[in-house]
Amino acid sequence: MINQFVEHQLFPTVVYQNSIPINQNELKIVKDLEYQRMPSNNGNFTKLKDVLSILPETRSSIVEHIKYYTEKVLSIMPKYSFPITDSWVNEHTKEDKAQKHFHANALISGVYYLQAPEDSGNIIFHKPTNHNNFLNEIFNFDTIFVNERNTAEYVINIKEGMLLLFPSQVYHSTQINKSSNKRYSLAFNTWVKGDFGTDIDKLKL
Repeated sequence: MINQFVEHQLFPTVVYQNSIPINQNELKIVKDLEYQRMPSNNGNFTKLKDVLSILPETRSSIVEHIKYYTEKVLSIMPKYSFPITDSWVNEHTKEDKAQKHFHANALISGVYYLQAPEDSGNIIFHKPTNHNNFLNEIFNFDTIFVNERNTAEYVINIKEGMLLLFPSQVYHSTQINKSSNKRYSLAFNTWVKGDFGTDIDKLKL
């Protein structure tokens, strides 16, 4: 009877999860900002698209985690930096959600949950259509149970203070907020600065 095996995870996409204590003073600033309805009509977002510029303690913590993610988790050399290019806060009231999307013109994206009531909607990461592992789109297999190896969606249960970092091209969405309370999530993108290549194909960003 087979009861053990060795599994090799080929080319994993790393979603980094950690936590940052909520700064209540900065949370109040966030709630007092001016919001507008999203074009998709499924939530509100701040008119200010550089929110982290007015949240210095939160920004400092996020920058520290970005550095850890790139250098310690992805083993990228510290000669490269990943500056935050934009940041905004999503406000989701009851029945709001985030549709499936990715972040263009960015390398690393992140979300930080400032307020996450129970049943306010978890985040879902979607398997890319061009990710052709054995369970591709040719067959829709019935499975004994759902796990990371056979699912097309990966759900992370959110909580206040949770920080997630992930490659910007990864599609993601959120479930419907079924709570009567608002969910506040701070989203942001990064780019890169540094020197790439050799004298022949050198690139400076």
